[in-house]
Amino acid sequence: MGVRKVMGLLFRTCCLVAAMSAVAAPEQQVTVDLAGLQRNAQAGDRMAQYNLGVLCETGRHGVPMDKAEAVRWYRKSAEQGYENAQYNLGVLYLRGEGVEENREAALHWLGLAADQLNPAAISALEKLGVQKPDPDGE
Repeated sequence: MGVRKVMGLLFRTCCLVAAMSAVAAPEQQVTVDLAGLQRNAQAGDRMAQYNLGVLCETGRHGVPMDKAEAVRWYRKSAEQGYENAQYNLGVLYLRGEGVEENREAALHWLGLAADQLNPAAISALEKLGVQKPDPDGE
């Protein structure tokens, strides 16, 4: 594994840990390098795009809540195959938050996330009465 790949994995892990810390322990102060996150998102990093979408959706860490902007960042990440972004984008389409409500688009994005065995997407599809094919073909 090359140094670039290891550094990328390390960065993604740090972003995930920071995001999880913010959710798991809201009383603790979490610092976000917003400029760096924006720079990486604009450079095409799907994890940075996803994380920026989360900040836009929730209005945390000094980022104004803007669901339409969240949709924009989630879509960029989702189009690169990141299942959490696909799930979040599907949910926003389902709710009509930041984008016009569109069940077909919601099912598309939730389906892509479920195809990657995203448990939240699988559960959402089941609640919507949509059966995904078994990935093992059974």
